[in-house]
Parts: sequence; structure tokens; C-alpha cells
Amino acid sequence: MVGILIFESVFKSILLFYFLTLSSNACTYISLMHVMRNYEIPEGKALKNRVKKYYYMMNLIYFSMFLVTSIPSFTPVCSNLSTYPRIMYSGNVLFLVNACFFWIMYMNNFFFDLSEPVYQKSILVEP
Repeated sequence: MVGILIFESVFKSILLFYFLTLSSNACTYISLMHVMRNYEIPEGKALKNRVKKYYYMMNLIYFSMFLVTSIPSFTPVCSNLSTYPRIMYSGNVLFLVNACFFWIMYMNNFFFDLSEPVYQKSILVEP
């Protein structure tokens, strides 16, 4: 985020701004997925299997977004016809997709069965 603010105030480059925004979204997504895929509780393995398709799909989308910027009609450059490049919307949409996914996971308690305390069995040591 600090890099985005510095580049926006110093360099005024929409291309750098796009790559910093997309990489910031990707880093946030990858770190949250790393946490979700590595829970050390019994339900962690089921959660990892449950989010596997989403994980690979979003990695493919992020990688393809970096590749799409090499196509001349989708480069993040302002033109006379539009001041906001079309490709910049993709970063916003990917951020919203990730935010909705993690919000749904949170609202459903990550699909864990919380009827009995899981943490007492797996993490805490009884005296």
C-alpha cells in the first residue's frame, strides 16, 4: 500500500499503479489462502480440499491478468477516449470477488462444525 501511494504521488505512472494494485491484491489473496489451507486442527484438511478449486482458479486468473496486459488494446494506459483504462476494472473486480469469497467463508464459520469445541481436543493440553 505504501508503494502504491509513493508511486502515485511521485511517478504518476498508471502502468506501475496497475501492477502494484494487482500485486497487492494477489499478495493479500495468497496470504489469506495460505492461512486457510494450513489450519492445524482436524477440520483443516477438509477446508483445504474445499477451497482447492477456488485456489487454483484464482491463481490462474491473476496470472492471466498479468499476461493480458501485454495485449496492446488492454494495456493500462490512458487514451483520448478514456481516462481510466479498461484493464483497471479487473483489479477492482478481483478484489471484490476475493472479499466476497472470504466474507462468505467467515459468515459460515469456514464451514467448520462448531457444535463441540475443536480447540480443546487438538491444541490445548489438559493438565
